[in-house]
Amino acid sequence: MAFKIFRYLGYVSLLCLTILILAGCGGKTDKEPLDEEAPLEKISERDLKEFDEEVQTLIKRGLEVVTVEPTPFDKIAQALEENKITKVQSVILTYIAAFDTENLPKDYQAPLPEEIPDIILMEAGWWLQKNWNSLSEKEQEALEPFYVLPTDPKSFFHPDNQEKRKGIFDRFRLIPLAHAAQLKPTDLIVTVSEKPKKRTVIITYQDDGTPICKQRALWAKESLQRSWPMFENLLGLTPKDDVYLALANLSRLNGEALIHDYVDDRVCVIKVNNTLDERKTKTVTSHELFHAFQLYIPVGSSGSFLFSVRNKSQTWMMEATATWSEHYVWPDYNTEWRWLGYFFSDLHQHMIKKNRRREYATYLFYLFLTQYLDKAIVKKHLHEVATMEANLVVSATDYFDTLFAEFALWNWNQHPELHYRDMPKFPTGVIATPKDIPTRQTVYPHGPSYRSKVHSKNREDHLKVTLNSLSMAYRLHAIKDEVKKLIFKFEKEGDSYHKRQALIKIGEIWHWEDWTDTVERKFCRTRDEERVTAVVLIASNADPNEYATYDLDYDVITEGECNPEWRGTIKWSWEYSSTQDFPFIPATKNYNEHSYMIANETLVYDETEGEFVIKNQYITYYYLESHVTNYFQEYGMQLDVKEQTYKGSTSSSWTIDEKYPAASQAPTRLLRDDDNPLLFEVDIDLHEWGKDWITVIDRRRSSRRATPLEGIWTPAPGTYDRTELDIDYTDRFRNEPNDVEAFMSKDKKHIKAVIKQKMGIGDGEVDVIIEVNYSYK
Repeated sequence: MAFKIFRYLGYVSLLCLTILILAGCGGKTDKEPLDEEAPLEKISERDLKEFDEEVQTLIKRGLEVVTVEPTPFDKIAQALEENKITKVQSVILTYIAAFDTENLPKDYQAPLPEEIPDIILMEAGWWLQKNWNSLSEKEQEALEPFYVLPTDPKSFFHPDNQEKRKGIFDRFRLIPLAHAAQLKPTDLIVTVSEKPKKRTVIITYQDDGTPICKQRALWAKESLQRSWPMFENLLGLTPKDDVYLALANLSRLNGEALIHDYVDDRVCVIKVNNTLDERKTKTVTSHELFHAFQLYIPVGSSGSFLFSVRNKSQTWMMEATATWSEHYVWPDYNTEWRWLGYFFSDLHQHMIKKNRRREYATYLFYLFLTQYLDKAIVKKHLHEVATMEANLVVSATDYFDTLFAEFALWNWNQHPELHYRDMPKFPTGVIATPKDIPTRQTVYPHGPSYRSKVHSKNREDHLKVTLNSLSMAYRLHAIKDEVKKLIFKFEKEGDSYHKRQALIKIGEIWHWEDWTDTVERKFCRTRDEERVTAVVLIASNADPNEYATYDLDYDVITEGECNPEWRGTIKWSWEYSSTQDFPFIPATKNYNEHSYMIANETLVYDETEGEFVIKNQYITYYYLESHVTNYFQEYGMQLDVKEQTYKGSTSSSWTIDEKYPAASQAPTRLLRDDDNPLLFEVDIDLHEWGKDWITVIDRRRSSRRATPLEGIWTPAPGTYDRTELDIDYTDRFRNEPNDVEAFMSKDKKHIKAVIKQKMGIGDGEVDVIIEVNYSYK
């Protein structure tokens, strides 16, 4: 039986690990190069003070140099990649770096991270399990303490070896040490499932007689009982072999999960560090248990385990989803926040990267997917990655190009684009990580993914952003007061893989525009409605091909000023909400609607015909309608959500005969009243039709929460969350107000109107605010 093997393997002599290391092993620092296409620039305090406090802060952030120092594990991995050491030597060095750091060879010494990622030891353990029989006798003797089960007296993690650990690393002999006070190996049997059959997990811990030893085991028990049924429901599977959990001293490692094979017996062993506090003990237990579930996802029809075809993309997905599972099971603990600094500093890198940080930090991709879609995407991706590379799995997600651009927008993670949901709320700015890791983390784009530039007048700056596949970049352009005309000119249009978005600040207001299809965007800063102070350009590359880099070339031109012409905006916007209680069932329905349209235009006036036609325009449109129904029932809450979003930007231009403007194909925006030459009818909805520039997103979400059957953390069968997503494209607005009237000033330099209009919404009406503002300057 696996349990007997787990408890009673014999004791043999221990040999040092370092005996196998070659004297010539070497390594070098592998620092992340700065983005050469966006060099850091200097800006004087005098120029900086010209901007408001918010823009000043954004400028300063783009001037910061952020580097990540290599760890011993980075140096070991680089030496292996450069064939300076063998794989078995890299495994030996890994164990020394984790548990006997001061005795590492000089070439591999570096500061240890505050927390050693579990994947480092898991990979070494996986390799040992897979290659044990191919090792030499001397290699097996040296590595045996890390190969056997933690309850084996030979194990490095056995309680009796706590005082002998240094001896395990001795180069030539085992140093005999007197036994310290004997620790009592104690078992705690945990029932994690009753149906379809009873399942238990045995927790083994070292009982030294202090209350905290038993307490940690109880924390781990609570986590197992809470996590197990949640993972079963989420993934639709359960480990088919025995699962054991060992609480042991793992140095700076939080935990690991491995499959141990002995002849015909197989067992999954989870290790959790026995020095963690309550929250970390619980979340690490959930994280490692999620690994145990992952290891039972079959590969194709062979039925072998996922770890048997281990590769970097599978490793990435395992850790990204396991870290996400900490949030899934313990949403208010937020221990996963400790990875956010790495995430927001590495947005310029290929998302699916293995560097012992990126795998964990990109849990945010799955937080995004599960909040934008639903949790079923985790199961889908884990099953698919068993036979596919992770970049192909994630890019095969329906509407991935649209989703990845939205992901880039969420990751600005600053006003006004704050979308992530977390308890009590998703962090912004700079935060302190949990008390056991007393560092501060920057949770907005920084490092090479973010640069800032200040633009003065009479310049033409050529800029270039090189995007790795599955990456994103952020460029802040701050505009000095002296600039009168501002033009962004792109070398070419984007496409479905290569999207670009802009956040534009005018006055105190930021607004979003999609510039994917925009080749030129002009602002006349002598006009209040176009006095741009800052533009954040967000570029993303959704191409899944790992080597498919993309160059975004563009110019920012601040030369000259706009010629006198009729320019201005037409806007409409509304917000509406209502609540309905059902008379015969305990349910409430909340309805919300929010919409705006902004058209920035250049007009040409035909005096003869008395009409203004549109020469060029840039339109941004947004519409959101949501129905949220809460059914409050005896056995829990049920929720249905229906959302429809219209979102997009487009630009259009028309060739106009200046002598006879009305004879051109340009649409009419304003038409003069026959009886009053200062009164104009405003044609609200006219723009170029036929181009599908509005993305239509339909989401239907359902959540079912049944009352627990076994304690408050055991969900009942049938609990689920499901989302149906459809994305389409159109050239039509969802709703449009009616035409209005505007008045020209007596000096014939301005045409303005601010009107509140009633528009039908369902069975009621809503107030629509319509603003017309054109001027000749």
